[in-house]
Amino acid sequence: MLPLDTQLSILIHLAQADHNISTEEIEIIKKTGQDNGLNSTQIEALMASPKSVGDLYRLPKEEKLECLIDLIRLMKIDKKIYQKEIDFCERIALKLGYQPKVIMELSAYIYTSESIHTDRSILEDIVDKYFIDEV
Repeated sequence: MLPLDTQLSILIHLAQADHNISTEEIEIIKKTGQDNGLNSTQIEALMASPKSVGDLYRLPKEEKLECLIDLIRLMKIDKKIYQKEIDFCERIALKLGYQPKVIMELSAYIYTSESIHTDRSILEDIVDKYFIDEV
């Protein structure tokens, strides 16, 4: 299982990729932390000093997909997508064991609103076709 501090650190690094963390990005990071039992002080400390992203390849398939979904939602939350954000997401995709192209294809099916859901089997089919056997 992906440790919560690593999960939040990935989101924080993405939010910082364009050197402008939006209010929407901060809110989703805080909500993710709070939903998983962190208090405001813990979240602020992590935002001030996020951990480096380690080995993600050995995560279970379901967690890899969740990580990609979270990344894409955060990338799109402020309705502005910067190349640095795309590059960061693609690097994380590689660490997860997927070809970078998975980010663009998944982006077409993942929405910023948590109330809009795409059939999960579609997302699973997409990531499966971009999986790299050896990283």
